[in-house]
Amino acid sequence: MEKNTIYLVGAGCVNLITAYYLKRAGYDLTILDATPSPFNCTWDRLGCTWGGEDARMFTLTEADNYNQTSFPIGDESNRYFTRSIGDYGWDIRKIQQTELEKEWVNHHQEILPHQAHLHEGSILSFNAESKGLWEIMQAEDSELFKDVEYHEGIIRLYSDTNHYQAQLARHTHRGSLIHNYPTPEELAIAHPSLSNAIASNNIAGGFKTIGFTVNAHKFLAKVIHWLELRDVSFHWNEKVERLHYNKSGKIVSLGTTERSLEGDNFILSLGAYGAELLQQTPASGIICGVLGAWLTIPHLSPKLEYSLKLVRKGHVTEDANITIATDKVGSPILIIGSGYGFTGTSPHNIQLQMLELIYEGLRDTARIYFPEAYKQAVAMSALECTQKYCIRPWTPSSLGIFETIPTSNGGKCIITGGHNTGGFAQAPAVAKAVLASLIGTLHPMHTLYQDTGWKNAHREKLRPNNATR
Repeated sequence: MEKNTIYLVGAGCVNLITAYYLKRAGYDLTILDATPSPFNCTWDRLGCTWGGEDARMFTLTEADNYNQTSFPIGDESNRYFTRSIGDYGWDIRKIQQTELEKEWVNHHQEILPHQAHLHEGSILSFNAESKGLWEIMQAEDSELFKDVEYHEGIIRLYSDTNHYQAQLARHTHRGSLIHNYPTPEELAIAHPSLSNAIASNNIAGGFKTIGFTVNAHKFLAKVIHWLELRDVSFHWNEKVERLHYNKSGKIVSLGTTERSLEGDNFILSLGAYGAELLQQTPASGIICGVLGAWLTIPHLSPKLEYSLKLVRKGHVTEDANITIATDKVGSPILIIGSGYGFTGTSPHNIQLQMLELIYEGLRDTARIYFPEAYKQAVAMSALECTQKYCIRPWTPSSLGIFETIPTSNGGKCIITGGHNTGGFAQAPAVAKAVLASLIGTLHPMHTLYQDTGWKNAHREKLRPNNATR
């Protein structure tokens, strides 16, 4: 066994980009995933990356802070995890919440505004770091970004004038603004595909910001191919069920459904599907699931030049990413992704009636903003069959997680995840933080992605002496 042996558990976007960085650094990698290969499997058997649609977006605010920052504690506006979808909340659970979920929601609600501001700064700093890292990746391995519908620049649209003005100020402050359209009329001239929605007063304003979109499945398939060409092996349908500790609290091996695996280092990035495995680690209980839904429509002329972020104030699918894409046969499509549905500790705890409300919201967005494409999809019975959802890993503080546990071979077990809507966007920064930890250097993520309040409240539960020996 070589000294630089690493097992990566989870083949979602964060771990695949981490693997890319580690392979470039010379590590010997093996990647395991509990699901079947995404290349010959239906979406509903897969995790967030591969079960969701073929669309991901990078922006400087993509992984954001979802804690309230400007109201007194106890204000009703901070209760969306416990209000149902029908009541303009996020709760989509069909089974009554567990004690752990109550603790999780309470922790979210108790985070003070000044803490939320600090968390927001930490989160957005890693978006900024990732921007430069994505640019380096494009320069050094440009082939990965070919034929994946790479589109640079994001148009942000707002249905509410006050919201538009507030977000324009925010993005100007963040340095992400490229161009503002001072009036809806100027926006319509620059982007004729939006003229109908503007004429019907469904767009109050918009501006262009830094960012890009890709068809994520096509892009990550290229990353997998790149890794396989460099002798990285993938083991699909192999679930890691146990972490084996020695008496010193160091991890000796991983136990899968088929075998025991010893290595120098282990990298765990499990999305919203790793609760059991993480139960006796410092990341125990901190990740819950939040559902997001998808809908696909034809991309008709006049076509969009840029992918969109559409904010419909007060709508059930208030924030939507609309991504320029192609389907499996190369036909132009638009992928609409939106919605928040809190599933708690189980990604399968979904009330179908509430899910249908989110789907209705997506269909309404398609009907209002792309009426001709909507009509064509309905006429071809090709709308509802494109509906799907994925479950995103969320933390109560909105901070991602970065935890390390020593291994018996002198290496580390590193746990990443919980990036809410920004796993893809932040993936390069996560990869750099993992690499820094392995070689013994510091990275800001090592300290900033630590929810000390959660840890202090659960310290007794996180002791490794209860873990599997």
